[in-house]
Amino acid sequence: MESHGGDYDPVVLARLIAGRNRNEAELASASKVRDRVTAAFRELFASGWDAVALPCTAGTALPKVAHDARLRARLLALNAPASLAGLGALALPVATGDEGLTAGLQLVARDADVLRTLVGNAAANS
Repeated sequence: MESHGGDYDPVVLARLIAGRNRNEAELASASKVRDRVTAAFRELFASGWDAVALPCTAGTALPKVAHDARLRARLLALNAPASLAGLGALALPVATGDEGLTAGLQLVARDADVLRTLVGNAAANS
């Protein structure tokens, strides 16, 4: 990061630096959250589901200029759980009928094979 910091989006670089500066207590707390999220997905998939559809945006798309720290935090709250659990996810635009704007839907699958099948089925039906 030190030698290529200028290559990063400033917001991304700030998050990387903040992550590098976490203390042991913060890391232990984050690990507990990750364990709870992983367990929740494991329970869901163990109950017979192969995939789940979740929102990946909190509404319709906004122009890039509106992407402030608050919006980024909201998007991360929706998108981070699958990553925390080590699961694959596919984000798709969904038409809203609101002047051509889209919202986001993510398909989170129990494993990569299920995700590939979902992608193949979607491609075959489009």
